[in-house]
Amino acid sequence: MRKIVFLALCLFTIVSVSGCQDANELDEWAYVYTIGIDKGTSDNYRLTLQIPTFKQSSGSSGGGVGGQSSSSESSGQSSQSSEYAVISIDCPSLYVGINMINTSLSRTINVMHAKFIVISEELAKENIGQMADSLIRDRQIRRIAHFIIVKGEASKFIEAFNPVVGTAMSKNQEDMIKQVDISGLAADTTLGDFIENLKATKSQPYASLVAINDFSSLKKSGDKPSGTKTFMNYYAGQLPRKGGNQYEILGTALFDGGKMIGELNGDESRVLLMTQGKFQIASYAIEDPIETKLTDTLKVRQQKKPRIQISFQNNEPIINLTIFLEGDLQAVQSLEDKDDRELIPLLEEKFKAALKEEVDQTIDKCKKLNCDVFGFGNTACRQFFTIQEWEDYHWISNFKNATVNTKIEFIIKRDGTLLKNNPVQSTKGAGK
Repeated sequence: MRKIVFLALCLFTIVSVSGCQDANELDEWAYVYTIGIDKGTSDNYRLTLQIPTFKQSSGSSGGGVGGQSSSSESSGQSSQSSEYAVISIDCPSLYVGINMINTSLSRTINVMHAKFIVISEELAKENIGQMADSLIRDRQIRRIAHFIIVKGEASKFIEAFNPVVGTAMSKNQEDMIKQVDISGLAADTTLGDFIENLKATKSQPYASLVAINDFSSLKKSGDKPSGTKTFMNYYAGQLPRKGGNQYEILGTALFDGGKMIGELNGDESRVLLMTQGKFQIASYAIEDPIETKLTDTLKVRQQKKPRIQISFQNNEPIINLTIFLEGDLQAVQSLEDKDDRELIPLLEEKFKAALKEEVDQTIDKCKKLNCDVFGFGNTACRQFFTIQEWEDYHWISNFKNATVNTKIEFIIKRDGTLLKNNPVQSTKGAGK
């Protein structure tokens, strides 16, 4: 009995006095917000990390953090750069680069909470398949991190990534992606989704595009194009705007394997989301069907998942796609008191025709690139009896031969809160 008590006491003592030698306190970590990867000059990659300095923004002038000049001085934006350090280093791989950066910091780099993984377009056009696949082997890199392609250099984007509204970087990153999901002007994807599509036989990878806008697209004068554009067709960095954040997430990068082969603009990205059933809500401008010089606005949302039917004829796929949408009449410029029962059916038909043309153009664009980012292969595989038959067919090589028939179902459910549109009164008379 004494031996048992003695052993139990020894065991208790050993457990109670043992320490956590390899444990780290929170203030011993340097948590990374954004990871940027460019093509390296003196090594394979140029790794850029954005980390918090845990210092209050003093607004005083001086040198920038991370051994670089303050981004606020070069961009003219409000200074928050003292709160974040941006560090770049040439390295053979991500994890070796992190070890190298640790030599210059008093805290250990931790990428567990990184929300953005940003890859330069130059690197993406070469091949990032193996590099992206290697990222998920370490437990620190989370598959839910958003995978983004940047036009230009990832390091310059991260230096300019200083949100005008709000102070918490992680909250700003979450809200940015939320706005992307709501507007549908880019198709967001996570690292896990990108890797899954990279190795899938049913679809191909894509990622959202981001760019720095130099505000030069906002013209001070010039001739306005005639007519109303339902689809703006802007690419990342080309929005005609001034002020606010320099960066903008707009458009979608298309991949064949690990190589970027093309891109979709904002409205083409909406078509991609509609086809996938992920489209949420967006406003569209459309020419008034009665007074063609005026513009009406529709708030459009997805009614239900699209219907996709696929058959094969002479070993070539025939795809029948039906997209179901509904909307609200958001704004009407006409001052005439029109009967909505007359206007709404005309608007519905006009919008369906315009959207069908945009859908057809987007699908044709992807067919020319032989890039099925829509996921039609998820339906096509059901026509094969075995996995081997499906893999032997090699869908992603035969997508370019597909015949795609599209149909748009759209209905306006609400005409707004205005019961009667009274004309504007002036000295020349009503409505003049």
